[in-house]
Amino acid sequence: MTALEIKDLNHYYVKGKNVLNDVNLELEEGEILSILGPSGCGKTTLLRIIAGLEKETGGSILMKDQIISDHFHTVLTENRDVGLVVQERALFPHLTIINNVMFGVSGSKTERHSTAMRLLKLFRVDRYAYNYPNEISSGEQQRVAIARAMAPNPKILLMDEPFGTLDQSLTNQLRVETRKILKDNNITAIIVSHDFDDALSMSDKVIVIEDGTVIQSGSAKDITHISREKSVKFSSIKANT
Repeated sequence: MTALEIKDLNHYYVKGKNVLNDVNLELEEGEILSILGPSGCGKTTLLRIIAGLEKETGGSILMKDQIISDHFHTVLTENRDVGLVVQERALFPHLTIINNVMFGVSGSKTERHSTAMRLLKLFRVDRYAYNYPNEISSGEQQRVAIARAMAPNPKILLMDEPFGTLDQSLTNQLRVETRKILKDNNITAIIVSHDFDDALSMSDKVIVIEDGTVIQSGSAKDITHISREKSVKFSSIKANT
């Protein structure tokens, strides 16, 4: 089944200056998509529109063949059933790790605790369940942030530069581990990145955006012919859109 379909999506903040131009994409259940491009190209704006944090100015968005946003109506963020991981991790500092992951999960306390512990074990941070975020490393915090976003079992997991603040060796390790967990659990995911290697190592599909326009799309192998000069350009830009 198609998990997400975007049709002719446009967006602008100032009329006449589009941030996104006629974006079209389709994502099947269990697929991982990377949205790749330099700072300011519109990739984070696209992710925010999918999450419902921004309203597109044209086009439509469907999840599992149901329209969630178009010219006539918009489903609120809290009703879209999406998980969101941001670069800053945004864990609640006053809650333990287990309570961070339990937050937003429905069911009895026992069921919520079981769900949270299962995910913490998957990401190998269960030994820190009763620590606070400031008591664990940045890499461990990122694992917890992804586990928390997955805990409510969203239809789609959205990740905005999820490894952007981590060192290279830790980034490489987390890419491998996160992809395996997503695939083992058949989770549909979208990753926004400026890093060419994120797209190649994690994704089934990739779209490349420049100046709000999709200039290439296909499998990770399909886009390997992008020039090395351009991939270095993407990887060297650390700021978010």
